[in-house]
Amino acid sequence: MHLIQSETALNKALGMPKFLLKYKFGTNNRANRNYDEVVIKYQDKLAANPGVTANISKKIPPITLANKRTFISKLDTKKVTLLKKFQKWNDTDLDTYLLPHPLLGRMTIREIMMWNAYHTEHHYNILKANY
Repeated sequence: MHLIQSETALNKALGMPKFLLKYKFGTNNRANRNYDEVVIKYQDKLAANPGVTANISKKIPPITLANKRTFISKLDTKKVTLLKKFQKWNDTDLDTYLLPHPLLGRMTIREIMMWNAYHTEHHYNILKANY
């Protein structure tokens, strides 16, 4: 469910008009981080804030064997929508417009998409290890 919430927020943001993103969050004025830099920054923030929980995730209903297919289907739908929206962005815009991240601060669209890829893998590995 946490991943669905995260993808829903990104879908909403990538569907906003660019002028509104610029107005609300500004534009980039620094060098972009690459994938490894985004991952290291995220891991450092998690290590510095043990037990941190995303605000949107505090009231998540439990996923059970009975409803897991529903959640997987929702996640797949959100992922497909996100990829379609992402593909409409050009390289310049990916590196110009910013979105807020609750732990990492403002990030470019490209950086937040790299973070999203890592974030999904991060939770997959937790599930794999625990279940």
